Amino acid sequence: MLSRPVDKRVKFSVMEGQPANTFVGAIPREPNFTYRFNEAPREFTLNGSSGEIRTTGVLDREALATDRFDLVVLSSQPTYPIEVRINVIDINDNSPRFPEPSIHGHPRTATDGDAGDNDITTDYKIVDGNDDGKFKLDVTINPSGETPYLHLETTGRLDRETRASYQLNISAQDGGSPPRYGFLLVNVSILDVNDNPPIFDHSDYGVSLNESVPPGTSVLQVQATDNDIGDNARLTYYLAETETQFSVDPETGIISTVEPLSCHQNCQQSQPCAKSCVFTVFARDHGSPLQDGRTYVTVNLLDANDHDPVVSFRYFPPTANFATVDENAQNGSVVAAVSVIDDDEGSNGQTTVEIRAGNELGHFRLDSKSDFDIVRVNGVLDREKISKYNVTIVATDKGTPPRSSTAFLIIHVNDINDLSHELVPIGTYVAGITHCNDEDTGVNSNIYYAIISGNDNQWFDIDLQSGLITTKAPLDREVQDSIDLKITARDGGPNPKRAYTHLKISILDENDEKPTFAQTVIINVSLSENTHLTLCRSKRPGNTPLSSTATVILSVQDVNDNSPEFYPQQYFVVVPEDLPLGSSVIKVSATDKDVGENAVTSYELNASDDNDNEFEIDHETGIIRLIEDEAKKEPTVGREVGTVGVVNPSSVGEVSYAIVAGDPDKVFSIDEKTGVIKTTRRIDREQAASYQLRTVATTTSAYGRTWVNITVDDVNDNPPKFPITRAHATVAENWPVGTRFRIAAFILSPGRHHHMEDVNDHTPIFEHGSYETSLLESTPVNDRFFALTASDEDDGLNGFVSYDITEGNEERNSASSPMGICT
Repeated sequence: MLSRPVDKRVKFSVMEGQPANTFVGAIPREPNFTYRFNEAPREFTLNGSSGEIRTTGVLDREALATDRFDLVVLSSQPTYPIEVRINVIDINDNSPRFPEPSIHGHPRTATDGDAGDNDITTDYKIVDGNDDGKFKLDVTINPSGETPYLHLETTGRLDRETRASYQLNISAQDGGSPPRYGFLLVNVSILDVNDNPPIFDHSDYGVSLNESVPPGTSVLQVQATDNDIGDNARLTYYLAETETQFSVDPETGIISTVEPLSCHQNCQQSQPCAKSCVFTVFARDHGSPLQDGRTYVTVNLLDANDHDPVVSFRYFPPTANFATVDENAQNGSVVAAVSVIDDDEGSNGQTTVEIRAGNELGHFRLDSKSDFDIVRVNGVLDREKISKYNVTIVATDKGTPPRSSTAFLIIHVNDINDLSHELVPIGTYVAGITHCNDEDTGVNSNIYYAIISGNDNQWFDIDLQSGLITTKAPLDREVQDSIDLKITARDGGPNPKRAYTHLKISILDENDEKPTFAQTVIINVSLSENTHLTLCRSKRPGNTPLSSTATVILSVQDVNDNSPEFYPQQYFVVVPEDLPLGSSVIKVSATDKDVGENAVTSYELNASDDNDNEFEIDHETGIIRLIEDEAKKEPTVGREVGTVGVVNPSSVGEVSYAIVAGDPDKVFSIDEKTGVIKTTRRIDREQAASYQLRTVATTTSAYGRTWVNITVDDVNDNPPKFPITRAHATVAENWPVGTRFRIAAFILSPGRHHHMEDVNDHTPIFEHGSYETSLLESTPVNDRFFALTASDEDDGLNGFVSYDITEGNEERNSASSPMGICT
């Protein structure tokens, strides 16, 4: 069968989603012709008379087998076919769709059943769940034009301890107008890394124990936590290998004693304090890498009253083996000192001392001092009645129950002869030694006496047989005022037996010395002019008065009792406004009626108004000048800026100072011993207007630090400068005489100069757009951990930058100072 030629070709378009019986188009027709489809489609109908093609229902382009229909319309006669093409136009009625509505992994791209621009889906965004901005979505377009690739990336450091998971809502937008959206929930779980050390509940622990507790006694339990999870948070406790007195359970953290405790006193002996053991407890997690935390445990030992007081005596002189006292000793005279040592502590080591026996007559008493007790004479002693005392001393501590010790103090009473005057004649009787008895017979019963010591000046003699002691030379109290003779008595046997005794002789004074002046010729004495003249006369009683003379010259010294006086008392001077700096303005003069240093006058200016800082006065000559430029007068190298120091330096030992930060150009130096800060070179305020130095002070056992803020004062050391070397201005020829116009100039130095007013037209700028730092959770409050720096090109207050935290500090864990220091 031969195909008939197509008479006409027509094209129609219809949008999907239109209601049924929507007009699609009309074929060209001939009068009285009827038309029909060669093969009628289900989607369209053809009116045979009018030639109109309409839809039979609502078209869904995505549900059709094709969006292009090629139809043939036949006419009744002649039968020339008409070719009709109908295109179904897509509308954006499908949203992008992801393969799954929610995933736990990398996202895949979405698909859209629409066509054309309605099907283009390249605009992907994270629309929810990313409040802290930790993630970004990167879309990579395939060069071949196929489906793009999605990459979910992090923008910064994630902290599982702060947030363990995220649910990100990702949107896909097609190219339709208006666009349609599809959404995908991406669940992100943050895996833990071992980035947190164990933290103990307390930075230090303290406990008190009786010093006598047996080994194995539980002391206390320490506990640490780790913000990580799993093995990263599983902890094991341990002590240093050098710690032998204590042990710790690696699982529970219970600390126990291992051996009898022996701790040291960590305070001065003059102050009561307990013995204490200080050691470190560590906690280690099982992550990789391993993280350790530490705490300090102080165990204070409570004293047990397990020591008796120990009593000891100190005699006078210290070389003596027993206590001695003269029978004529005055009431309150010192006999001996009693010391008590108790190795216990606290009240267990505090003792009281008492005389328990041997003092029934009350001849002695105890005076208590802070560290010892003194035995003193408490009455009149008589050697002829009692020559020796045996005093029982008891020391008792204040423990519960108390412990005590007993000691015996032997006191010998020395015999005193009160009748020896220094001017007695030679041969004068001094004393007689009591006759010694010897129960032997014959020559063995003969007694012989001798002075064996104490007679260094050979002033005394003793009769060999009678024991009578007499003077053999003139006595001189000014040479020696008391003599202690040691006398022996022996029998006449071939192997003589000996006995010993002491005789103490006091030499009484006689008026045998003339008064003696320190200067033998002339005495020069200087007196203040206002000194009162008083005549003092001293007389010493004596049998025969003795005297000496001396010449005294009195010189009257000046007293600073006159004030300087100006003449005239008022000065008037006219100062030209163009007078050069440093020029003399006037000289003032004052006189003082005193003499010497009291008449030396020093001048100074007292401030009375704001203009006084324009003048200075020479302290010696009184010449007043216009004040000179301080920058030219004062040295800039080695100039003292200030001093840092520690509180109570005498209590911490030798301190060493150093500058550790804030001075990269070494503009300043610090004396390591005195803490004095000085300049090392000339300072230019236009290069740096202020400095913030970090200084430290260290000793052998301590460390401290502080900040030193230094502001550089400006001097007028920069002339005004024009911003350009040549300027052009347009002037109208009819401007009247005296018309003003302005050219611009600027000056580098601020201060009281003619200058341009600054306008606050610059915004402070940080050195970096963002900063990042890390902190341990155990960082102490007010510890400085970060410093920010911003600059402002404005001048004066407009260029002063202060800092504040505006976001991200809702819990107020951090603070910033006006200088940009974060704490």
